[in-house]
Order: sequence, then C-alpha cells, then structure tokens
Amino acid sequence: GWLWRQTYNAAGALQTDKLIQPSYTAAFAFVNPFTLDQNNNNSIMYFAQGDSVLRSNNVDAATPTWSTMTHARTGGFVSALTTSKTPANILFVGGSNGKILKITGANTGDTDSTDISTGKGLPGGAYVSSIAVDPTNANNILVTFSNYEIKSIWSSDNGGSTWSDVSGNLEQNPDGTGNGPSTRWITAVTVSGQTTFYVATSTGLYSTSTLSGTSTVWAQEGSATIGNVVSTMVKSRDSDGLVVVGTHGAGVYSAIQTVVSVEDELGIPNNYTLSQNYPNPFNPSTKINFSLPQTGNVKLILYDALGRKVKDIVNREFSAGNHSVNFNAASLSSGVYFYRIEAGKFVQSKKMILLR
Repeated sequence: GWLWRQTYNAAGALQTDKLIQPSYTAAFAFVNPFTLDQNNNNSIMYFAQGDSVLRSNNVDAATPTWSTMTHARTGGFVSALTTSKTPANILFVGGSNGKILKITGANTGDTDSTDISTGKGLPGGAYVSSIAVDPTNANNILVTFSNYEIKSIWSSDNGGSTWSDVSGNLEQNPDGTGNGPSTRWITAVTVSGQTTFYVATSTGLYSTSTLSGTSTVWAQEGSATIGNVVSTMVKSRDSDGLVVVGTHGAGVYSAIQTVVSVEDELGIPNNYTLSQNYPNPFNPSTKINFSLPQTGNVKLILYDALGRKVKDIVNREFSAGNHSVNFNAASLSSGVYFYRIEAGKFVQSKKMILLR
C-alpha cells in the first residue's frame, strides 16, 4: 500500500524519492490504483484506498494533503481509476463488484457521482480491471472485466448511457463462457488519425483497429516475443505511438505503433488483385496496392519468414476500387516477410524484404 513520488533530472538521475502516502488507516487492496489528472498531472492525483478514493490537489508539494471523495464509493474495493482530458475533470471509478461511477467536476469539492453501470447490461458483480477514456472525447469509454466466463470488454460512445460488448473473438462462446482469456488492462493509441486498441490478457497482448460489437477481431501481438504469457498492464502514448506492456514474470516489452495510411483511388476493377509492394526491399516504409471489384472486409496480414503471424496490417471494410496502403515497419527487424490478403474468397501472398 505504499505510494512514492520520484523525480529525475534531465540526465535521468534520481533527484528525489519521497513517500507521499496518505495518513489514513483504511484497508488497502493488494494493488492500489491511482491516476493523475490528465490536464493538471503535476498537482492532482486520485488514489484508491480500500473502498474509498482520496484526492490530492497538491501532490507535488513537500507534504501533500488528501481528502476523501465520499461519493466515489462503489460498495466494493476500488479496482480502477481514470480521468478525462476533453472535457476535463471527469473521474471514472470502477469497483470489485462491477459498479462503474462517473464524477463530473471531480477536481474540487465532494461532487456527487452517477452510476453508469447498473441496469446497462454489463456483467453484474464482476471485477472492473481497467477503464480507458478517449482523450479527445470523454463520451468514448472502454471497460474490461477480468473474470472468466463472462463477456469481458465493453465500450460506450455516449458517456456510459449504453454499452456494447466488443469482446469479439476473445470469447469462445457468444455468451462469454468457455476458455476466453481474463482481460486485465486496455488502452488506445492514436497515430496520424488512426486509433489502435490494445488489451492485456491472461494469454498475451491483443489489438484491433476496429470495434464492431461482437464481430470485433482481436489479433495477437508479439506472438514470437511476448507469446501467451500473462500480461497485466498495457499503456500507450499518442505523442510518438509508444506502446508498453508489462507481463507477469516475463519482463516488459515496448514497440512503436506502426502508421498505416490508406489512399483510395478512382476506378472500379473487374477482378481482385494484390500488387508487389514498392519499394522492395524497403526501409522502413513501403506501399501495398490492391484492387477490389466489390465492397467487403479486407485483411492484410504480415508473417515472418517462418510463417508466424506478426500482425494485421489492416483489417476493415473497403469500398470497391483500387486502394493503396502505406505500411511503416519501423518497429520490426530486418529480414524477409510475407504479406497476405484475404478479401472474400480471394487469398494471395507476396514476399517483402525489410533491409536496414
């Protein structure tokens, strides 16, 4: 239950190492969530202490002061906390009993909360393991529940008024039962206008660029590095596309989100085609052209030289026509790769060479 603040100088050397633990006697959970205000993260911190949430408006002070937010109690241990950026000062609180609260104007006073989970179709009594909020629009929310045998990933685009199940292929059965993994943490990173969602689970890290309800397709990331190890947390940074995942006993992994830009060109072709990427060899970007005689979902999948899946380059619907995908492989190692298109019944693969 200890909470420390460390500061470092420009050279990366530790300058201060100070205990900022609130002097309260309430019980602590084994893991105590905390979050910094996204617009004032040097001063405002929210910290879970048992079934309560404490707030400090001067956490950067020599001796921070803390106050209890009496309306932030879910009825269970507080298991997840996050704040909004736009609009500012909205706090989301998740509990070990499945309840999710929304507190507007949480940075001052002791503001009342709104229950955005009860009666909304979310799994009752489940453990809220993480909450992610779109920094550009706080109405867009993602929530994970870590229990087995339930639908584990949910999204809302209206601030929690209604929710949609986006667990997709992570569930073995439509009702959430079966051998679907336990979902521990979720985040989203937006690079050049493209958003990719990452979820850390008991069987590794997964991602998708399209949330489409129960049809959402989550692809495994780092199958040859992270593998199927329990992944407990994943965090991301929009400024440079950095994604970092922490595992249970197998280390920490990071990568830069590759940027995929799509340019649609005029003309309706008669046949499906997949062109050779250009340039080839390339470093680090290359263009992949393909043609579709009709609208449909397209998967462009990247494999390594041993035939192991590396990632989905794209997985979404395209209109009929000629399309061009710019693929950035900055996070990959030099070598031979294969890219495969799946569009309707059309399947074809070609070789590409990344040469550093």
